[in-house]
Amino acid sequence: MVSTYLLERGLLGKTPYNKLLGYLPRAFLLRFHSLFGKVNYNKLLERVLKKTNRIIYYSLNMSMENCSNPNCASKKTVSLAAIDSSDLDFCDEPQKKLLDPVWVYGRMAYRYQKLGFYSDAEKYFKKALAINPSDIFSLDKLGNLYHYSVNNEEQAEVYYLRAIAAFEKLGDKKKLAGLYNSLGWVYHSDQINRGKRGYMDRAFVSFQKALALSKETGNEWQEQRALSGLAAVYDKRINFEKSIELKRKSMEICKRNGWTSTYMSRVSSLAVNYGHHGKYDKALEYVAEGMPYWKEKKNLNMIAWSYGIFGRAYLAQGKHEEAYQALKKSVEIMEKIRLRNKLDTDKYKRDFMGYQWKERYNWMIEASLTTNREAEAFNTIQMYKARALLDLLGGKKFNAKRKLLTEKEKEKRLLLAKIDTLKGKIDQERQILGPGGITRVERTLKLEQSKYEKLKEDIANSRQEIKSLENISPSGLKDVQKFIKNFTLVEYFVATSMKKNLKVFACIITKDNFTIQKINISQEKLKEKITQFREAILQTSKSQRTLKLEEVKGRKPKISQEKELSQELYNLLIKPVRPYIKTKIIYISPDNVLNYLPFQALQNKGRYLVEDYAIAYTPSASVLKFFLKNRRQNNNKERILAFGNANLRDPRFKLVYAEKEVKKIARLFPQSRVFLGDEANEYTVKLLSGDYDILHFAIHGQLNPEEPMLSCLRLSPDKENDGYLHVREIFDLNLNASLVVLSACDTALGELTLGNEVVGLTRAFLFAGASSVISTLWNIDDEETSILMTDFYKNLKTMSKVEALREAQVAMIKRAKAPYYWAAFGLFGDYR
Repeated sequence: MVSTYLLERGLLGKTPYNKLLGYLPRAFLLRFHSLFGKVNYNKLLERVLKKTNRIIYYSLNMSMENCSNPNCASKKTVSLAAIDSSDLDFCDEPQKKLLDPVWVYGRMAYRYQKLGFYSDAEKYFKKALAINPSDIFSLDKLGNLYHYSVNNEEQAEVYYLRAIAAFEKLGDKKKLAGLYNSLGWVYHSDQINRGKRGYMDRAFVSFQKALALSKETGNEWQEQRALSGLAAVYDKRINFEKSIELKRKSMEICKRNGWTSTYMSRVSSLAVNYGHHGKYDKALEYVAEGMPYWKEKKNLNMIAWSYGIFGRAYLAQGKHEEAYQALKKSVEIMEKIRLRNKLDTDKYKRDFMGYQWKERYNWMIEASLTTNREAEAFNTIQMYKARALLDLLGGKKFNAKRKLLTEKEKEKRLLLAKIDTLKGKIDQERQILGPGGITRVERTLKLEQSKYEKLKEDIANSRQEIKSLENISPSGLKDVQKFIKNFTLVEYFVATSMKKNLKVFACIITKDNFTIQKINISQEKLKEKITQFREAILQTSKSQRTLKLEEVKGRKPKISQEKELSQELYNLLIKPVRPYIKTKIIYISPDNVLNYLPFQALQNKGRYLVEDYAIAYTPSASVLKFFLKNRRQNNNKERILAFGNANLRDPRFKLVYAEKEVKKIARLFPQSRVFLGDEANEYTVKLLSGDYDILHFAIHGQLNPEEPMLSCLRLSPDKENDGYLHVREIFDLNLNASLVVLSACDTALGELTLGNEVVGLTRAFLFAGASSVISTLWNIDDEETSILMTDFYKNLKTMSKVEALREAQVAMIKRAKAPYYWAAFGLFGDYR
């Protein structure tokens, strides 16, 4: 460590700051030398300069010419001009502050944030706050990181409120005005407002406080921000005139002060206002005024945004070709932004796709369809639906391959050192034995050189594979059709139209044909029908859950409502696509609220869809390709790891039939291992789950709609774990399973995000490495599930996974069991 270097030499605490600063470069250089061996320090500095605090490394670089190490080049690689003025704002006492870990962590984090390394920024801000929870700089900037960079408004709210409390103690009204403005935008956002009441009122109050404080302190910058924020609130409240009035006041302040960039942002914002209220000519006028400026500044975000507004306005005016061309440019630039911005965690990738850009993809799909570009519409659907989960899946493999490559490179360095040593020994022995002497050392050298060459080739191949995983692109139509064999893929996409109604597009893909069917239904109606259908299934009492139910007391029984709604949804979603289905297996890719619909329970004239087809599910066509391509070979279906009736320390949660279920499975598969009661614990899952081909959980599941990553499977607690196997922990498992069966309650449901990724237990197991997962859509019946699962495993001995599940469900139907008992189960991933 750098501090160790200084301590060992008795410098820390005894040397004046100005003199001590001169020792820092050597300390850093020695530290890097120990980590990297022989390096070119100029190149090393150029690399670290891109990722961390420039002030520290400028100091390091300036002292290089005095460094006694011959590897240190005297030529400066960075000049004072390379340091941003924003960095110098922090340096009133740089010598002292460079030794303050809170200061250094905070400024390193801010540098990472500015360069787009958001997870690194988050990490170092939190390191600073771990030392000093009241560090005002880190609280403020971390709030900005969550709000402006990665769109995590819930976390932004937390840190802004902490920063406001800190600045109120200091009485810094100028800074408070800015914080209240930022907090107002957090409360205004669709993300934090979704499903919550009163947040728009909170936004209004925050902007009013910001306006009052900015006027009191004469801070016109924050005043124009507050006016713009209040305008946005009035726009949400459909007060168009007031919104325009306040935005114009904000623009006047910007123009007076020469804040051109902000002025142009307000111009673009006015374009949105006019577009929302149907004044499309005016919208086009304002966005056209801003576009040259954003192009001159090469601001890709605003260029993409502007093209999006152009496209939206053209769509509304019926200028479909112009709309298509503008939206195509918008989407292309957005993809560049996604690659350019180092969205280096799964959450950041999902948020980027979900909260910033969803509408553009919707409009692009609509424009493609209205201009008869169906294949391009499908490709855009893949781009939007598949991106987040593909990044998750690819990232998992990327990290594993990267770790392996690091180990190989370390081995290569050791081999190279060994070869150098052997060469030295040979030179010594030749002096003794003469030029014709052949020694054992030479033979060893040849062997090590052979290993070295093979390792070099292996490393080159690994690097190429890693490069391919850095950006797994969604598949286009032709690519999708190549991997479709004996099944039909029906991919649904729910898009918001210009009139704020919901349109459902059903893409039907076979290996030879492709078509898109358009389903016109309002958002409210679709959600209402699916909700009613689920309620009709779930609210029927246990004594009524048979197909032979008679009417009671003259009221129409729930089962009849269930049938009617099932037929209605069949007519809406299946009837338009059924003529194109020529196979016995269907893959369904649902979207939005359709994720909550058991398609297998839809019926036509009393016959359920599952009676005619084996049905599997996938998040998208591109993700399905990933599953099928990465299928595990030579899996042994006899090796099953099963957990049942975990001891949750509460008799109400006892699952008697779940225990019987796993015991029956064990009798069917002698090589299986079963853990019941206290033994069905979290430690055992983590220890053994990577060694089995099938994992079976006959236990309780628990959802957390507010924090989906905290959804979990309930296992018995043990000495090391609390028994809650959370989604975030499942993500960290390394599975080799061809199948995970979640014979538990509510295991398929998760957060319905704007990024279109249902973050639930099912996808956590897929991400962890499982080829397929069977999960449930509602609380299931313990006794009947035991029967269904036993049938499933009997079938699995001779059938594919999807066929085994279908046969088990059809057997339940033949036993006159209603959908409640069997329709909750769905297979996700590889059907084979």
